[in-house]
Amino acid sequence: PAIGTITMQVYGIVRGGSVATVHLPSHGYVAGDYVTISGSGQSDYNGTFAIVSASTNAFTINVVNPPTTPGTGTAMIVRRAVQAWTSTATISQRLCIV
Repeated sequence: PAIGTITMQVYGIVRGGSVATVHLPSHGYVAGDYVTISGSGQSDYNGTFAIVSASTNAFTINVVNPPTTPGTGTAMIVRRAVQAWTSTATISQRLCIV
């Protein structure tokens, strides 16, 4: 299959205690997926995290240290896209997490 990447800019990251909420409309993630975030001005928001919970436009991750909230910088998420073997697959079927 063909492999490429899709880069998505995070709309915002806010933290309450050790849980950070990442705002990214129509992200397609579910609890248990892993996500890699880079570009945040706070290093504790950068890295690979397991998603704790997810809604249509946001998901939560656990952070070890209490970084500044809201997060600053231009946080990005990169997903690896794998083209399905058939042309009838939807885009959500073609995405997997880096």
